[in-house]
Amino acid sequence: MIATACEVLAASAKLADGSATAGGAQNLASCGRPRYHASMRSLDETLRIGERLDRRFAELRGEMTHSKERSLAAIARILAATRTRYAVIGGIAVQAWSEEPRTTLDIAVAVASWDAFPRAAFEAEGFSRAGRHAHSENWVGPDGTPVQFAADPAFAAAVDGAVERAFSGGTLRIAPVVELVRMKLVAARDPARRRSKRLLDLSDAVRLCEQYPETGALLSPAERAQLSSD
Repeated sequence: MIATACEVLAASAKLADGSATAGGAQNLASCGRPRYHASMRSLDETLRIGERLDRRFAELRGEMTHSKERSLAAIARILAATRTRYAVIGGIAVQAWSEEPRTTLDIAVAVASWDAFPRAAFEAEGFSRAGRHAHSENWVGPDGTPVQFAADPAFAAAVDGAVERAFSGGTLRIAPVVELVRMKLVAARDPARRRSKRLLDLSDAVRLCEQYPETGALLSPAERAQLSSD
């Protein structure tokens, strides 16, 4: 069962009358936050491994491959310079938190809102807009990488709780594990997505919860049931 450890913390955080103990509340508050281990790879190393996997995957499909390094560095630099609140989501975020390598050929970024979104700065850096949807815009980075920016209220908690991770191109704000799991579970329930995509989303969510079992205590009963479904 997922997150038994944090479920124990959740129970111990409360007294018989339902009030929370100070120590228990503090322990529970730490649940779902990624725990760094001495063996955890740096973001640079994680991105390099992911890029090698991406290149091999593209070659097997007979497709052109692009390094995402320039686009990622530009995104980090531009959004920091303009003080735009954001969180990297999607495959890059899964790569950042996962021990197991994972392939992804694009970059997905959630932003707090479209207000003052620095489109001109991205265009000056060589990004080009490729399309717009209700809550998102598709761009192509200067290195040919597909980039999607999304200003969806559903991503607000991911932006608010983003964790900063340093890499050679600067600092990236990465969606926290618990919000990344929630996004993956929502995507896995979307009937408009191909079944293969939905299964991959569910697999990402399960793998993250296996690696960070404390995350489960922060999920709803329905979300935990979805993780346990066959």
